[in-house]
Amino acid sequence: MAGRSIRKLALMTASTCISLVSISYAQNLSLEDEAAILRGRLLILEEQAAQAEIRAQERVLELEVENANLEKRMSVLESQVKTLLALQTTAKTETASVSQGGPTPPSPRPQVAQRAPVQTAETAPQTVRPRPEGQAARPAAPVRTASTEPETVGERPESETRSPNIELFNNTGGILTGGRDLKLETGFNYSTSSDNRFFFSGLEIVDALLVGVIEATDTDRQSITFSQGARLGLSDRFEIDVTVPYVIQDDRIAGIVLGDDQETLRDLSGDGIGDITAGAHYQLNRGGGAWPFFVGNFRIKAPTGRGPFDVDRNENGLETEVATGSGYWSVEPSITAIKRVDPVVLFANLGYQFNLEADIEEFIGPLFYEVLMQGMRFVQALALVLQ
Repeated sequence: MAGRSIRKLALMTASTCISLVSISYAQNLSLEDEAAILRGRLLILEEQAAQAEIRAQERVLELEVENANLEKRMSVLESQVKTLLALQTTAKTETASVSQGGPTPPSPRPQVAQRAPVQTAETAPQTVRPRPEGQAARPAAPVRTASTEPETVGERPESETRSPNIELFNNTGGILTGGRDLKLETGFNYSTSSDNRFFFSGLEIVDALLVGVIEATDTDRQSITFSQGARLGLSDRFEIDVTVPYVIQDDRIAGIVLGDDQETLRDLSGDGIGDITAGAHYQLNRGGGAWPFFVGNFRIKAPTGRGPFDVDRNENGLETEVATGSGYWSVEPSITAIKRVDPVVLFANLGYQFNLEADIEEFIGPLFYEVLMQGMRFVQALALVLQ
């Protein structure tokens, strides 16, 4: 029994020793891993410190090169200032000699200091430090080279008094076309209108005695105008223009004669060349600031279209076609004021139209003649009664 107990005790002691040895070996392994990790971190920190040191050395080198360039520029400027002062002194001496009438002594021409070559980071001597073992090569940092040539900054602005390019309607003037420039303008205009008229057609004997008929009419008018214009700039401030229209018109006239209750309906149409207009425009000022641009205009209209006394009529003197023109000459002087207020353009036109007299020798149908003769016979009868 004592032998068995001793054997069990020995086995227990051996197992305990084995457990202690395994625990100690495990602890030794974990400490070695931590030491390896710390050594790796230390290597990384050393590599980063080496890279930072290299960058700092490169930056210091760049600053030294820039400082050297600045010192050389300062020396060049100082020499140029001395040269200018010498030239100024020489000019004063020559001026004084000329004013006194004496001969001008030859003066030595000051020597202009030559510009020293500028040393850049590429040509400057560089100190190469050994790279730590195992460290990857770092790409070279871009080197800024200081230029000694003068630089042109910006461009000279255009004159503020130059006329802006503003296109306005041709019949109200505008900022003019440039010299020797030709512009063609094609226009299209559609209009519709309606009016009611109540008028007397006949002869008025006295204020309260009328001989004739009273008629009420309703007119619906539709008109289409195609126009072709041209503008020619003779200079920057003077231009001329001409416009040729083509008119297509359709009128529908419904009327009734009071007392007769007879309704009439007429459909009139016509087309052809309208009245040709020509004009001249002159820009009076350059504008700018708070002042607008002022343009003087002069327009003239020729009776090239079919006038109201040139249309065909029926046996009663009523029109069978519509007129495409006015039938007389007219002139219109005007002045236009233009002001640009971004993003809009404000303009105003003031003018007066003169319609020239025209001799009309046209007998309009027998209806007017019959009314006139009735009025004359009535006047004669009234005169006999009063006698």
